[in-house]
Amino acid sequence: MDAMAREAEQLGLNGAAAVLTTSETSGRVFDPLIAGVGRSVESAETCRWSGKGANHVAIVMALIAEMLDTGKPSGCTTDRPTRVGELGYTGGFVVTRRNLKVYLAFSGGDKTQALAIANAGLVAFDDEVEEIVRRQEAVSSLIDFMFNLAPRDPEPGEDGDHRGHKEHLH
Repeated sequence: MDAMAREAEQLGLNGAAAVLTTSETSGRVFDPLIAGVGRSVESAETCRWSGKGANHVAIVMALIAEMLDTGKPSGCTTDRPTRVGELGYTGGFVVTRRNLKVYLAFSGGDKTQALAIANAGLVAFDDEVEEIVRRQEAVSSLIDFMFNLAPRDPEPGEDGDHRGHKEHLH
């Protein structure tokens, strides 16, 4: 999320960014992250592309909702009409990373800027996922190591000879 906000700030944009992940194995939807960048709600006077102003938080949530329903980047639902609550705007995309679907979106710039900002979020997300996987593998290796060192009760048919291991109390 920080990477998306930094990218938007570097482009001089106001708006909102969102990231949402879902598990492909359980279907669980994880808590969305939404952040305002500069003014997330713009008045008619400050909004560059609408004479009515813009609520970028509402827009970015609609982008995420559309992608959750279609599994496609926002604005790419040519196989069905836009539904009530959807805007049909381009500004987000969905990717699969390991067993997660990752939805990233930005509202506040043109579609090229929005997709570049979402991509900055994806690059940062990929780095975080790799770090989490490295940590999980290290913990798993440590657990395996500890399990193999721990004394255990003999299995039926074993003689119970565990020389070199401390006896443990029952």
